[in-house]
Amino acid sequence: MNTRATDDLLRRTDETRKKVPHSWRDEDARSELEFLWGGAVTPDGVFVKSSEEVLYDGDGCRVSIVIGTARGSYAFGCGYQTPTRGFGFAPSLSGELFASHGGARAAAMNRLFHRLPTPLHQHGERERKRMERMRRALAEPPRRPSPF
Repeated sequence: MNTRATDDLLRRTDETRKKVPHSWRDEDARSELEFLWGGAVTPDGVFVKSSEEVLYDGDGCRVSIVIGTARGSYAFGCGYQTPTRGFGFAPSLSGELFASHGGARAAAMNRLFHRLPTPLHQHGERERKRMERMRRALAEPPRRPSPF
């Protein structure tokens, strides 16, 4: 999809979302978005094609981001889980849309960094260490797969 078509799609999607603030709940808005995006999103607006990047998986904890792509646009989802808490959501039309994978990934990392609890406010030493390890994993540069 060319840049002009992608920009038009994003503009029309934004117009629909501004017209109906909770567009994912409104049947007419959902139909309009489904028409615009075709089979690239579910009826609830979640991107069908996505890839997950696990940033940390250990100690019974997991931190990951998910980048969804459709028709030249990108959205992010992210989440974390510990033995006692968690947070997460899928890439969908109800979130911010991006023109590049890198933009969506940067926004996902930023959201995770702000949602992940700080070690300072944890009750036990074990939980503090878990949060420190998870936050360090967010600060590391992206892992690139080996060419071998």
